[in-house]
Amino acid sequence: MRHTHNTGSRGRAQLRAGRISGSLVVSLLLNAALAGGLAYFYFAKPAGGSANATKQTGLVASGDAIEALGKVQPTGGVVNVFGPPGDRLFELKANLGDKVAKDAVLAVLSGDTERRLSVATLGAQLTEADALRTAIEKSKEAKLADLKLEAEQAVEKAKAELAALDAKIDGFQAQLDAAKVEQNRLATVEQGGVRVSAQEKAQAELLVKQADLQLKATQGQRKSAQEQLDAAPQTTAVKRQTIDAETKRALAQVPFESLKAAKQAAEQKLKDAALVAPVAGRVVKLFSRTGDTLTTLPVLQIADTDNMAVIAEVYETDVARLRKWLASGPVTAEVHARVLGDGNAAALKGTVAGIAPMIAKNSVFALGPREDADRRVVEVEVRLEGESARAVADYVGLQVRTRFVPPK
Repeated sequence: MRHTHNTGSRGRAQLRAGRISGSLVVSLLLNAALAGGLAYFYFAKPAGGSANATKQTGLVASGDAIEALGKVQPTGGVVNVFGPPGDRLFELKANLGDKVAKDAVLAVLSGDTERRLSVATLGAQLTEADALRTAIEKSKEAKLADLKLEAEQAVEKAKAELAALDAKIDGFQAQLDAAKVEQNRLATVEQGGVRVSAQEKAQAELLVKQADLQLKATQGQRKSAQEQLDAAPQTTAVKRQTIDAETKRALAQVPFESLKAAKQAAEQKLKDAALVAPVAGRVVKLFSRTGDTLTTLPVLQIADTDNMAVIAEVYETDVARLRKWLASGPVTAEVHARVLGDGNAAALKGTVAGIAPMIAKNSVFALGPREDADRRVVEVEVRLEGESARAVADYVGLQVRTRFVPPK
């Protein structure tokens, strides 16, 4: 019995020792794997730069070619179309994917009717104000015409009066001369010794005085008439100035200019609120539907998909080389994307159109957990040509791989 017990104890001890050894082995293997993984990430991971770009893009390096990730977009970019916030979308006239001409109406807003009525009302008021201004101007012309006629008639009347007074003056002068002759005759007769009655002498003296008074009175009338004739032009000018002042005062009370400015403002408001296509292109995105209340967000987006480009993000270390190529002549580029197929036959062709003068953080990210997510890049525009542009017309925003080839 004791022997059997001892044998069992040694067996359990050996079993415990075997279990401990197995756990230790597994732990050592896991630690070795973890250490190998860390060593790989710290020492074997490819470094950033153009050398790493080839692995990230999945393209095969070709000599000194520069490779970069990019996105497809229209050459004119994507245009946001906004509406007045707070207005309501009454009818949407453009659907997703529709081609629209420049200035084409894209939607009808609930406030359009009110804005058009405002323009029409101000237009009617402006027409009335213009008619009133015309009436005031015509009234001025009529008054000036009357004044001219009145002045001419006054001059003619004054001239006729002067002529009549001149005739009277001549008559009174003749009467005075005749009365003086008679008075002188009586005096001569009396000096010759012939008796002249006092009554005759008084009568002769009276006739002289009467003729003299009438002559002087008529001469005064003529002088006054001549002064009025001489002052007629000045009097007419004063009346003309009075008519002008009255006309200006009447025109100032007509709100023509303010109505004109208000109508222009209403027309501009109607124009600004109109949802029309700012450029010719296709509707690539809708943000609002019929019945929605507009906010500060765009209603839709339009893009000219007939002219497409790729905005490639070239590493900052490769930009100097690309600029040097571009100074020597046109730089061509091949564009690849999975949606376009694999192989060189599926590559799109383009030409470098410009290089941005600014370094920024990348906005296009390579797929895969091991790829760099933060790179310093420069945007390079590649204009796609002919069939290449048409091939990506339906893929705005498509992520692509771009290879720049140095000029030969």
